[in-house]
Amino acid sequence: MDGATLAEYNRIRSANGILLGLGELFAPPAHGERTEPNYRTSIARWKELYGQHLPACYEFEMGEANRPAATREWDEARRFAEMGGLVWLQLSLNNFTVPLGGRQGRMVGGGMNDVRGGLDPVLPGGASHGRFVAHMRQFAREIKAHGKPCILRPFHEMNGRWFWWGGQPENYRKLWRLVFDLLQEEGVRNVIWCWAPSANTPRGPDYYPGGDMVDIIGTSQYFDAPALPGDVTDGLAELAKLADDKPIWLAELGPLAREDFWRGSLASLAKVPRLRGLNLWLARGWHVWGAKPDRGSLIDETSPQELRDAFEAFLAEPKILSLERWNASR
Repeated sequence: MDGATLAEYNRIRSANGILLGLGELFAPPAHGERTEPNYRTSIARWKELYGQHLPACYEFEMGEANRPAATREWDEARRFAEMGGLVWLQLSLNNFTVPLGGRQGRMVGGGMNDVRGGLDPVLPGGASHGRFVAHMRQFAREIKAHGKPCILRPFHEMNGRWFWWGGQPENYRKLWRLVFDLLQEEGVRNVIWCWAPSANTPRGPDYYPGGDMVDIIGTSQYFDAPALPGDVTDGLAELAKLADDKPIWLAELGPLAREDFWRGSLASLAKVPRLRGLNLWLARGWHVWGAKPDRGSLIDETSPQELRDAFEAFLAEPKILSLERWNASR
């Protein structure tokens, strides 16, 4: 890491509170279809609903994520960094083996959820290795040109089987080393590396690439319960044992449209060792487990007012480090 990135990492490690982050935010208009997430619409929606408590972290999707091509919002990332925010980068690449297929602008094959071929083709000796390396080198140059410290969360939830990079522990560790070395070769020194399995899925530690290539241990959490479920806290405790010096992050948490969870959230989150942040994923749609369609998310205008009141009380807690509080701690 360069000096500025190391200083930011040390601030994270010593933070006296939980950094508030925002991930993908599908912000639907009233009674309309969801829109593709982007920084401007996401922050505008957040301000509309929750006012001054802006997130201290924002995660930009830098992969195709089941779309024909990525829209990399580097200008917006730069502006957010200039505001004092922590830029996160998620990399969800489409499958490099299966030709992209689509009709009317929609993917029908070759997306990140197309698991055919797995990881073998992009590793050394594979048919798609050269194309993958060229793609990653270009991405590395873009990160370097960004110039500001950022947190990279590539190829997440690898202990599941819903992405083409998932369910392959040995090959996944090779993939991580390959990508890590490529960024080093390109002179990228402004990255904090976040390795992020799903804590709801077993065998996460089997995919750990090693402490020399990981700075933050993150997880994805989706559940419908009044507090962190036992299997989640057990999974987090297991992951925390991998390194006693690395921050833990709820890299995806949501949609959690439950008043009781947010009323008792600080007590629940206190059970997570070395927790330094959470990135809220407040999307609507297919991942609204256990919730009614008319109150599927904290960004849905039809959600009950008492739910939003509980969430706003959570945001107002001094231990929740919004952008304003994060800047004030400098």
